[in-house]
Parts: sequence; structure tokens; C-alpha cells
Amino acid sequence: APAISPPQAMLLLPHWQHSLAVLVTAVTHEEGTYHFTMTAQLDDVQIAYYSSDAREVRPSQEWVAQALDAEYLQEKTQQFWRLEEIFKGDIRRWMKLHNQTGVPPMLSVSRRDNPDGFTTLSCHARGFYLRPIHVSWVQDREDILAETDSSGILPNDIHSYYTQSSLEISPQQEDGHRYACQVEHSSLPEPTLVWGKGRGPLPPGVLAAIVLAVLVVAGAVGAGVVLWRRKSAGKRRSPWSRDVGMSGEWGSPVSPRGNGSSLSTPKERWGRAMGQG
Repeated sequence: APAISPPQAMLLLPHWQHSLAVLVTAVTHEEGTYHFTMTAQLDDVQIAYYSSDAREVRPSQEWVAQALDAEYLQEKTQQFWRLEEIFKGDIRRWMKLHNQTGVPPMLSVSRRDNPDGFTTLSCHARGFYLRPIHVSWVQDREDILAETDSSGILPNDIHSYYTQSSLEISPQQEDGHRYACQVEHSSLPEPTLVWGKGRGPLPPGVLAAIVLAVLVVAGAVGAGVVLWRRKSAGKRRSPWSRDVGMSGEWGSPVSPRGNGSSLSTPKERWGRAMGQG
């Protein structure tokens, strides 16, 4: 009997002792072209390959070519033709849906305060297509700043991309300034600014709310001072005013005596004189 090489012997073992992995990749390019590939691995060894350039499944190992006949390889090649056509149809429908201008990115800016006092602002652009995009940083709508770090343009899913740009600023750079990332993409009618959170100039709405709150507090304090002054003035009336009333016989006020004796009506003074007599 002919000798069996180790790779061929692997194919003769029970199937549960092997692992088969098939990786299919479809990549679209900014000019509208695409590239479709397939890689098959048996126990981490590449055994077959397909690409949209060659358009056929080819064995990657000599022992695989001997183990698999031409009819099997042709059957697998036709399967990947169909997959490739499905992929191209999806791309055409997707491009038509977005009118060839692409899909606009979803934008956000996050902030991280570092222990060393510096602040890191990160601009996130997600889900955009076509691939080309430009992200930069501006200070107070004027200065263009160099980014500190960038992720590059990465796949977000099969039809879109993702990128992240970061800017590190010192406490002195942050004081009194605002920072925004500026994004330019074919799907956007003009460059878009996304402002980061910071200690820069307050928006007009917030500033108006603060002024209104100050005026309300000032008005409440002023009303309290007026009320306190009125109460204080009521407690410091003259000695004449405390005995004004119906203390006289005919209801007229009587002046206080200089020797400190209490005030009395004429009738009361007559009574005391008669008692002394």
C-alpha cells in the first residue's frame, strides 16, 4: 500500500478531531471598486484560497490538491461566484440609496481628565461612507491644532467606517478657551464642528439664566432690608407716641410728668387730694 503523508493522515482521522475555519472578507475602495477573498484553514493550516482576482478556489497545500478532486474545487468556486454577486448587488443598492455621496458620520466628543492635570478630548466619527474623511481640531473657531493621537480609519461594519482623533491640552491651554473637532466628509455639505466640554465662554442661554438668578436674589435681599428697616423704625417711637390714646378723660393725650410720676386724669388727681386731706 502507498505511504500516507502526515497531512493526508489528518484527513483520515475522525472529523471531531479537526477544526475548520473559513474567513470571507469583502472590502470596498473609495473609488467604488471592491475586493472579495476567502481563506480556509484546517487546524490552523491554510488549505484553500479564493479571490475576486483569480475567481477560483485554489488549494494552498500540495497534499490538499491531491486529496480534493477538480470537481469538488469547481463546485466550491461556483458557490463563491454566487456569494460575490450577492455582495456586489448589496453594494449597488447601498450606493443608490445614499445617492453616491456616502453616509454621514455620527459625531461625538468625549472628555477625560487625567491625574496629571491634563485633559484629553476625543472626537469619534462612526458609521460613515465613503472612506475618505478629515478630522482636525480648532480653538475658539480660529486656530487649527495638531491632534495628539489617531486611530486611523477602521472598518465599523461591512458597509461603513470609524475613526477617532484625540487632543491633549494643559490646564493653561484650557483656561478661557473652547475646543472643537472639525469633520470634513463627502456626505456633509460643509465642515462640521463638534464642541467639547470645557471651561470656556458660557453660551448666551446659560449666561442669561445666571444673570436672571442674580437679579432675583438681589431683589429678595433688597425687600428684606426694607422690611427690617420698617420694623426697626416702629420700635424707636418717641415717648409722646406711647401714651397717645383714650388716656385722658375726654380722650385727649396727656404729656408725661417731668418727675417721672405716672400720668393721671383730672378726676383721679382730685380723688387723691381729698384722700390726703
